[in-house]
Amino acid sequence: MKYPKLYLSMDNCFAIKRWITPEQWMRVIKDLGASVIEASTDNEIDPLFCPEDYRKDWVREVKKYESLYGMQVKSFFTGYQTYRTAGLAHPDPRIRNKIKDEWFKPLIDHAEELNSASIGFSFHAFQEEDLNDSDKYKAAVDTVVKEYAELSEYAAAHSGVKLCCEQMYAPYQHPWRIAESKKLISDVYKKSGRPFYIALDVGHMVGQRKFTKPDPEMIKYALDKAREGRMAFDYWLGPEPVYTRIREYIQSGRNTDDNFIRDMLSLLDKYSYMFADGAESDPYLWIEELGAYSPIVHMQQTDGVKSSHAPFTDETNKEGIIIGERMIESLMKACEKTGEAGMPEPTDEILLAFEIFISNVQYPQDALQHLKDTVAYWRKYIPQDGIPLDEAYKLIKGRS
Repeated sequence: MKYPKLYLSMDNCFAIKRWITPEQWMRVIKDLGASVIEASTDNEIDPLFCPEDYRKDWVREVKKYESLYGMQVKSFFTGYQTYRTAGLAHPDPRIRNKIKDEWFKPLIDHAEELNSASIGFSFHAFQEEDLNDSDKYKAAVDTVVKEYAELSEYAAAHSGVKLCCEQMYAPYQHPWRIAESKKLISDVYKKSGRPFYIALDVGHMVGQRKFTKPDPEMIKYALDKAREGRMAFDYWLGPEPVYTRIREYIQSGRNTDDNFIRDMLSLLDKYSYMFADGAESDPYLWIEELGAYSPIVHMQQTDGVKSSHAPFTDETNKEGIIIGERMIESLMKACEKTGEAGMPEPTDEILLAFEIFISNVQYPQDALQHLKDTVAYWRKYIPQDGIPLDEAYKLIKGRS
């Protein structure tokens, strides 16, 4: 088996509005102990905001300081500006075409110019109208698959830049479950004949336990609340038609009976895409199932309840569930699960990219020390960039 190479990568999202030129953030990242970089498009390189001549100068400056500092921008990733849109799931093709032609394709070009391996993104979301109608939902998914297939073909023609769709928290943020993440990879691959991947974030599983399918007792609870003139907002009931059906039932004056409960559960089955298995709140399960198809894994310390993009420090690690040994072990398990029908070739490298932000009220020097501590912690498991996964695994087993 050929194991992927591992790299520690610093996403320069921490530098947004503070260190904005390639020379500035590259110098800071070098001092943190990292040499591989993920460039956030929010940090002054979003093609929708930055003119072409500026972007050409940016690429030249990156190349200059990569050579000077011995570093490499190995990936790009969307930021908040592009995250706040329906993006490639927008019902108007003019929006989708603009995003493809003026964001994705220019960024793929820049990745090729810099020999960057991958582009990660959260660039589509489903509106409530689509979620509340299973036929419209399917059509929206088909649209997304078609758009990503087109972009996969473009990326394949430009040095094979890997496109990585980020897995997210909630039903409208497709893909947010393991099975549909695999299906998205497979469907785009089948349609385009070109590889397509997932970007995992180890903190994005905090929502899955919140959106589980209600059982009969929860339906009865929702009915009781509705009789009090309220809805059961502390339980997830799924799409709006479910809430509407409960309101109508209460307004009819009928008492709760088992037939209505069964009808409700049957209705929920129609919207299965709105519910997750609570087990999918485990980040290691995601790594084991999809790590081999995730060229980018966003790293943050999390307690499994909040996705606060915390650094890896002595303090955060006390409550945090993201542990070096377990990450390496889970990635090894992922490699053992490759070869599924309809899936592309596993990724040949995995960037463990630290997506850690600096708060508006945080002292910059404190934040930089936290980032330095983060790199130091993970250097115990990835002592040098490019180490094959099996060698990193042997290192942790040699310590035990």
